[in-house]
Amino acid sequence: GSKESRAFYEPQPTMGFAVPGQSFNVVVNFLNKSRVPIELVDLLLINPDHWEINAEEIKKAMLQGNEKLETTFTVMVPSGATVSQPYYHRSSLQDSKYEYDANANTNLPQATNALKASVIYRIGQQMVQLEVPVQSRQSNLPFGYDLFTLKAAPGIAVNVRPKMGIIPKEGLVKDFEMQVELVNNLQGNTQGMLKLLLPQGWETVSNQIPFAFSKPGEKINYSLQIHPLTLAEKNYEIRVIAQANGITYQQGYDLSSHRDLDQTVLYHPAVTQLKVIDVKMVPGLTVGYVMGVGDEVPDAIRQLGAKVQLLSTEDLATGNLQQLDAILVGTRAYAVRPDLHNYNSRLLQYAKDGGHLIVLFQTPEFVPDKMAPFHAVLPNNSEEVSEENSPVTILDGSHQVLNFPNKISLADFDQWVEQRGSKFFSQWDAAYIPIISTYDVGQAAQSGGWLMARYGKGYYTYCAYSFHRQLPYGVTGPFRIMANLLSYGKK
Repeated sequence: GSKESRAFYEPQPTMGFAVPGQSFNVVVNFLNKSRVPIELVDLLLINPDHWEINAEEIKKAMLQGNEKLETTFTVMVPSGATVSQPYYHRSSLQDSKYEYDANANTNLPQATNALKASVIYRIGQQMVQLEVPVQSRQSNLPFGYDLFTLKAAPGIAVNVRPKMGIIPKEGLVKDFEMQVELVNNLQGNTQGMLKLLLPQGWETVSNQIPFAFSKPGEKINYSLQIHPLTLAEKNYEIRVIAQANGITYQQGYDLSSHRDLDQTVLYHPAVTQLKVIDVKMVPGLTVGYVMGVGDEVPDAIRQLGAKVQLLSTEDLATGNLQQLDAILVGTRAYAVRPDLHNYNSRLLQYAKDGGHLIVLFQTPEFVPDKMAPFHAVLPNNSEEVSEENSPVTILDGSHQVLNFPNKISLADFDQWVEQRGSKFFSQWDAAYIPIISTYDVGQAAQSGGWLMARYGKGYYTYCAYSFHRQLPYGVTGPFRIMANLLSYGKK
């Protein structure tokens, strides 16, 4: 912060993260809002990580009612400073509990703040100490500015997507596509090199790409085609690093924040884990996808070798849907896409005219009697199956969806994560054929989670099994089932 006068329309000064090697100013205001005189004894910044702090000398002072004392501290973040992150972690959804990284923080809601302002003052004979975290102001225009607890973060974040993926071992997919995002937190002009560390024998157009930044907050996105020349049925990994100013950056982060709440930074290594799996797919398919909530299913469909077209409002309203081999409505899309309700009849017509409309896990905004081709009920208290290893029964083993192009067996329901599925139909018309059944301990068998119907010249599927959880974690069986759903009717 600074004390110079500002024009009325001039933007407020903002700051993102504190970066190792950076210096900045912290302005602390102490205001006596009472009518009782207060004697200021001390005002200081506290830092648990040995940051260098220099301050104007604070003199003891009496503050009368509504009097304010302002002082400025200069802070230098050492080059080896640790980043601000939760003091617990788990590497995967398959870990049933979090590991503690720092036991000193046990039972606290979060790790100790990077920087706190502390004031000691006297009222009469009573000494009082107050501590508040230092906050940084971040732009959230046009809604104004947000104040978040100041956090330390790397100068450059390296985010990769997908974090986990698959490659069909049959060699259907010639290239694996990954997305890399660089996020800059460094001040001034920065030049560096992005490098890909590939498995032996794999190729990309260039595994060294120069980049440049001029100010904090800038981002660069890359879509990279990786060509796997050698494939065995095993796991591979691709590491991505960014090098700048003699420092190697090899982790990214997700920002988790909500209006009126503080921001949390969740770190992850800049690594893509790849699993070669036995999955077949009808080649050359183009799939339309209505994006749902927190949805990484489109990435998985691309990994199977299909093209994915994310359907916009304009596509739903007037696009040529008939050129699509299948259309998927993503998880909870009926809850967050008003346009889906407006143009649902176009999707039903697409299926009736020969397409395959696949609706994934939906909440009660989806009313089957109005939005699906035949009578069915999705109640407000719809059933789910929470145990990821619940017993599965195949109801119709001869159904084409279980046999082409992959033969689906009970083994395809092994190694699932977090749950089987949710929001199952409780009743349905005889036109719907249930494919499998499962249940939690003490629950009746649930057959309303995967239903398929012939509709006009095409097909309609409701499948509430949790692809949105399984596919981002590279679970083999759900990829094989999804390949069969997308290939359905193409034999």
